[in-house]
Formats: sequence, structure tokens, C-alpha cells
Amino acid sequence: MARLFPFAVKPKLIATILVLLLAACSEPKAAPSTQDDDPISLQATADALMLSAKSIAKSAQEAEKRIKATEKAYNLQSTRQAQSITATAQAVFVKATEQAGQATATAQALSIQATSTAQSLALAQGQRQATATAQAIIALETSRAEEQKRIEIAATARLYAGVVLLAGVVIILLGLLWYAGQYYLDVIIQRHQLVESRAGTLLLQPVGYRPVRVTVLTPQLPAATSEKEGDEFTSQLEDIPYLVNGDLKGFIPRRNLQEADDNVRKLVLRLLREAMNTVGAQSTRLPGWREMGWAAETWSNAIDYLRPYLETQSGRGGGTYLRGEYRTLRDLYLAVGERRIHLVSPTPIEMIKNL
Repeated sequence: MARLFPFAVKPKLIATILVLLLAACSEPKAAPSTQDDDPISLQATADALMLSAKSIAKSAQEAEKRIKATEKAYNLQSTRQAQSITATAQAVFVKATEQAGQATATAQALSIQATSTAQSLALAQGQRQATATAQAIIALETSRAEEQKRIEIAATARLYAGVVLLAGVVIILLGLLWYAGQYYLDVIIQRHQLVESRAGTLLLQPVGYRPVRVTVLTPQLPAATSEKEGDEFTSQLEDIPYLVNGDLKGFIPRRNLQEADDNVRKLVLRLLREAMNTVGAQSTRLPGWREMGWAAETWSNAIDYLRPYLETQSGRGGGTYLRGEYRTLRDLYLAVGERRIHLVSPTPIEMIKNL
């Protein structure tokens, strides 16, 4: 308030100044001095001075009243102005408070919005991270599943390959066992094909899995110590089959050729028998005349009758070997003895019974 109204700070000083000014303006002129001082004049002068003093005092009182009234007016005006300023200040304060409240509310709203935005961003970031993590886990699980599937496929392939290989080995072993058993049975059958009995020499011929055909060969094969001794056995066939290189071409009546090839057949049977005694019945090689102790001409003549069933190999390890359907000397010996092989060409041709 002192700053707003500086003139109302010291009203008493202002009143004193006004009183002095009024006294100076209303002071009476001094009477001319006379040599004789009259008491009445002095009294009159004193009265005048008293009146003047009273007037001045009255003026001073009035001035003081006016000053108080003025001070009061100024105080009232100052109070009103102060109230107005206070109201203005209060209004400004209220407005400032409202603005501050609005600013605070705006700040709070912005803070809430920022917090919500931050939370949304954090949630989105978390969702992205969760999505990325889930995708990574799915990719990892997929790769693991594919790897497991590849391992299972490889294991299955190895298992199938092992089963196929094992089956192949089993099949090969079964085949080997089959052929070994067949060979063993063939050996047993061939070993027991010729059985000596009181009725003579029995020829056992298997005709199937179980049945066996028994043929009696009479007379028995003699020891035959010379070339002229007979060593063939009689066939039970009425006619003799005629074969060329193993193919059946017809049948030849027995009575027309019996005498023609008797001597030749005896020679060939003797050759084969002594060959079996020299190299074994299961051999495929026919020994030479030196190895058998034969004459070269006799050996050559006997070989000539068997030429369709023999071949000569030259060089180291060479010699005369069997070929065709007769694999061993024993098979060839039986075929010659049964007259399944004709050592002399049948003549005349019209005697052959065609099939």
C-alpha cells in the first residue's frame, strides 16, 4: 500500500506544513512603535494577537479535521483500491490456480497418456518378443521334428536294407543247402543205383520224389580180364532208343543190330570200367592209354566210338574230357550198358521206328 499511495504515508507532517503556511499568511502587521506605550493599545494588540492566535488555532483544527477527513478518504480509497487490487490479485490467483489446475490436469492427462502409450508400447514389444520367441520355438521344434523324421527314415531304410540283405543271405544259404542236399541225394542215389542181389545186379532209378523203379540186370557184370570177355548187361527195352547228341530220334529193333555192335560195346564198356578204376567213377576225365596201360591203337579205336561224347583239350592240364549230358564216367558207362548210346551207326535207316 505504501508503494501504491506514497502521499498517505505521513499525514501529520503534511498538516503541520499547512498550519505554518496559514499562520504566515494571516499574521498582522506590527503597530508603529511610539515613545509612549499605551496599555489599551497593548491590550488591543494583545487581544488582536489572541484572536489571531485563536483563529490560527481554529484554522489549524479545521485543517487538522480536513487532513483527517482527507486521510480517512485516502485511507478509504486506499482500502478500496487495496480491496480491488486484492480482488484482482485473488481473481488472478484464482485464474492462475485454475490455469495451474488445468496445466496440472493437462500434465496429468499427458502423463496418463504417456503412461498408457508406454504401456501399449511395452505390451506391443512384449507381444512381438513373445511372437518371436514362439516362432523361434516353433522353428526349433519343426527342425527337431524334421531331424527326428530324417533319423527315423534313415533307421527304417537301414532296417529294410538289413532285412533285404538278411533275406538275400538266407535265400542264398537255402539255395546252397538245396543244391548241397540235392548233390548229396544224387551221390547217395548214384551210390545205391547198383545193388548186388541173388537175382542179379539191381539198377535203382528214381522216377520222382518217392517212387523208385527197380530194374534187374542179368547176367551180372563179370570181372572181365581180357578184351573178348563180355561185360555188358541186358537191357529190358524191346527196342533200342536212337539218340543223336542227346536228342531222341527213334527206336531201333534190337534183333537187327544186336550182333553188329556186340564187340564194339564190349570194348567200350571195358575201357570205361578200367578208366573208372583208374581215376574214379565220378571223374569227368578219360585217362590216356599210357596211364591205363593199354595199347595205343586199341585205346584210339575205343575212343573213336565215344567221340560224340568226348572232347580233347590241349596245353598244360589238357586231356580227354566228357561233354554233353553225361557228366561222369559212371553215367556214360550206364548209358552204354543200357544201350542208350549206339556205338555203331544203325543201318539200314528204314529200320528206325520214328516217333
